[in-house]
Amino acid sequence: METKQQNILIRILAVLLISGGLLGISGVGLNVWSGYMDLKQNALVLIELSATVAVYAWTTLKGIDLWRRLLRGYNWAKILFAAQIPVVASPSVNYGFYTGLGLDLVIGDVNSHIRAHIGSGFTLYGDPAMTHPFYGVNLVAIVALVYLTSKTRPNSESSR
Repeated sequence: METKQQNILIRILAVLLISGGLLGISGVGLNVWSGYMDLKQNALVLIELSATVAVYAWTTLKGIDLWRRLLRGYNWAKILFAAQIPVVASPSVNYGFYTGLGLDLVIGDVNSHIRAHIGSGFTLYGDPAMTHPFYGVNLVAIVALVYLTSKTRPNSESSR
């Protein structure tokens, strides 16, 4: 049986996924609406935006499943939080993903080794001109993944 505290923690993680997904979709829509991204010039931009919206929509749906305590919600939440752990900026790849809240611990050529984010962000691209590489982890995602994994082990009460 889950305690009230465990119930609240699962709800908080679900809210991070749901709100981050909705904010991400809104951010993409706002960028398109404001003309920040000219979709007529490059079909690749349209593909990138579509993929980003798909990631955020999936995140929102799986956050709702987690809120409802569905097993698929737990499983997908683990995958989505695992995808939020790495933070990389290098000449070969730049990758970062967070929904709701991110707290990055980074090493490399950076001004600050701890970075906090509220909202949502998804970055995936290569940049050969990158001159200040850094590597790190999202601490919020690590804590979320560890907690969800402990709640969905085969002999865990919440998985029954």
